[in-house]
Amino acid sequence: MSTSVPVTIEDIKSRTGYDDLSEIRQLSLSELGLTHIPSKLLQQLPNLEDLDLSLNKLTAIENEGALPQVKKLSFAGNHLSSTDGLTAFPNLENVNVTDNPTLEVSDKYKLVSLCPKLKIMDGKDISLMRDAVNRLDATLSQKTVEVWKAHFNKKYSQPEDRKSTQLEKEFIEKLKTEVTCGPAMLTSYREYKVLIIKTKTASCGH
Repeated sequence: MSTSVPVTIEDIKSRTGYDDLSEIRQLSLSELGLTHIPSKLLQQLPNLEDLDLSLNKLTAIENEGALPQVKKLSFAGNHLSSTDGLTAFPNLENVNVTDNPTLEVSDKYKLVSLCPKLKIMDGKDISLMRDAVNRLDATLSQKTVEVWKAHFNKKYSQPEDRKSTQLEKEFIEKLKTEVTCGPAMLTSYREYKVLIIKTKTASCGH
């Protein structure tokens, strides 16, 4: 469809055949030309477990509020450029992101990292992929700590605020050049994860 179709509670009731929102466990909002997820409406469905948002015009996953009840989710056939907003679905077990042309391997690694309960992606078991993510994360964490201890640990001893900011910038640049494990196609995931690890490392003063 060329234009986005507004979704209302009455529309949802009509689509599912339920007047009681608590009875809705499965909902399809496919092919409505949606450009954003109607999060506030979906939060009114306390037992919704299976949500189909395929074949719309979504470019991002807005995190306007958590939807912890959703376990199965389809974004197939959209225009997603990132999987960042999946933190809104902390109990997600099954996701479909096929036919989103700009999503890269790094985005799928991030997806696995963001969704600790995820078991199925694009119809396939992700056990091996999660093992690969965990191994990469462990290596990144180890190398980040090594860089910190070798170059910054002593410098960071009760620094002034201005000095602390400068050291943080230097630390980030050093990590970009020295922490390069994993294939090139995972560069954006590696940089994303290293920044998270960097924050924890600096705050703990390893």
